[in-house]
Amino acid sequence: MTNYSRNELQVLRAMCDEDLIFFTRLFYKELRGSKFITNWHHYEIAKYLEKVETYELEFLNIAIPPRCSKTELAISHVARSLGINPSANFLYITASDELRSEVSTRIRDIITNPLFKLLYNVEIKKDQSAKNLWRTKSGGGLKTATIFGQITGFGAGQMIDNSLIEDIRTFEGSIVLDDINKIEDTENNNANNQKATRVIFNTIFSRKNSSDTPIINIQQRAGVTDATSEFEKHYKDNEKAYFLVLPIVQKDGTLLWQWKYPKEKVEELKNSPKTKHVFQTQYMQNPKPREGLMYDIRKFYNESEIDFSNALHFTFTDPANGGDYTCVWVIALLDRKLYVRDCVYRRCNTKLSKELLLQVAQKYKSNVNIIETNKYGTELVNYLKRSSVQAKGVNVPSSISKQSRIIHNAEYVNMLYFRNNQPDEYKEAFEVLESLPANAKTTNDDSPDALTLGVDYFKNKFKHIFIVSDA
Repeated sequence: MTNYSRNELQVLRAMCDEDLIFFTRLFYKELRGSKFITNWHHYEIAKYLEKVETYELEFLNIAIPPRCSKTELAISHVARSLGINPSANFLYITASDELRSEVSTRIRDIITNPLFKLLYNVEIKKDQSAKNLWRTKSGGGLKTATIFGQITGFGAGQMIDNSLIEDIRTFEGSIVLDDINKIEDTENNNANNQKATRVIFNTIFSRKNSSDTPIINIQQRAGVTDATSEFEKHYKDNEKAYFLVLPIVQKDGTLLWQWKYPKEKVEELKNSPKTKHVFQTQYMQNPKPREGLMYDIRKFYNESEIDFSNALHFTFTDPANGGDYTCVWVIALLDRKLYVRDCVYRRCNTKLSKELLLQVAQKYKSNVNIIETNKYGTELVNYLKRSSVQAKGVNVPSSISKQSRIIHNAEYVNMLYFRNNQPDEYKEAFEVLESLPANAKTTNDDSPDALTLGVDYFKNKFKHIFIVSDA
C-alpha cells in the first residue's frame, strides 16, 4: 500500500465521503491494481445512490444492461456507508449463490484493507468468519442471501424513533437486491418467478428495521413479470421512489457506453435472431414476451442520418373522440423504403384531433393524408380540406374486422423502418405495436389499426415497395 501523510489521509477521507465514484475508483485500484473505467452512467447511478443515503429516496430501481458495473457501485455503496457509520446494517440479496458469496467477500476485502482501516478505523468482529453474515465491532454488519435462502434473522437499517431524528441523519443501511430474478423463470413466469415475487413483498419488506429503510433494486430486465415490473406497480404513486432506466441505446440514439458496447456490437445484438429478444429485454430494458406476438420489427434508422428533403410524406389516422386514442402515423417514402418518422398518439376530443392532424400535415408537407372515416373521420377529412390540405377518407368495410385487417397486414408492418430515437408519443404507440399478441385481441388497437391503414394503402398504390424490400 502507498504511504500517505496525515494530511493526505484527511483529504482522501473527505473525498471518499463526498463522492461515491471517487471511493469506487480508489479501492478498485487499491485491491485490483488497475483503474476503474468510468462513464457518464456511473455518475448518474451514484447520484441516485447518494439520494438513498440521504433518505431523499426510500426506493431506487436501476434497470441497466449487463456488465455495466452495477454490482461494483452497489459494493461501494455498502462499504463506504459502513465506513461512515459502522453501526449500519445491510441486507444484500441475489438470485445467484455465487454472486452472493462474491459480494460478501469483496465488501469484506474493502473493509479489511489497510487503507480503509486508516481512513475509517472500522473493525470486523474476529469471530465473524461466515461468508453470508459478518458484523463490525460497532454493531453494524452485512448479511448476504439468495432470494430463496435464509433471509430472516437479520434486519437492514436501525431501529430508530423517526420522530426524534434530526434534520442531519447518518445513513443506517439499506436492502440491496441485485438481479434477484433468474431470466428463464421470469420469461416463463413459472412457479419460481411467482415465489420470488411473494418473497419480495412478504419477507424482504419485513426485514426493514426502520419504516424508511431504503430498498435498492438493481437488475437487467428479465421479462415482463420481473421484480422491476412488480415494483412499478407497488410504488406507482410514491414520490420517494425513483426508476432509473438506462438502455444500451438512449432515447436520442446515442449509446450508453461506447467503450463497453460500440456501435457494431450493439447492431449485432439488435439484429441477430439469436439475441434479438435478449437485446430488447436485458439491453434495452424493454421486455416483451418471447413468443405469441403479432410483429417482428427489426428495421430501425437514425433520424439525423437521412436526408428527407426529397421524400414523399403521408399521414394515416385512426381518429377518436375522447375514450380511445387518436393515432396519426407519419410515413416517408424515400428510395423505395418506408420510414415511420413521427406519431401523434393521445386521448383527445375531435376539436384537438383536428388541430393536431393539421399541424402534422403542415409540418411534414404531407402529400396525402389518409383518415379512416369512422364516426369522427369524415369530420377530420372535411376540416383538412377547408384548410387547403389534401385529405382522403377511407371507409373500412364492416365485414372485415380490425383483427383480420391487422393480422393480414402484419408482414408488411415488419418491412417498415422505425426510428431509434423515438419521441414520447411515438414510443408509447410503438410499444403497443411490439406487445400486440399474435391473435390481435386487444382493447388498445388504435396504434396498429392506423399503421395497418398505412401499409394497406402502400400495398395497393406502391406495390413495388414491398416486392423489392430487403426485409
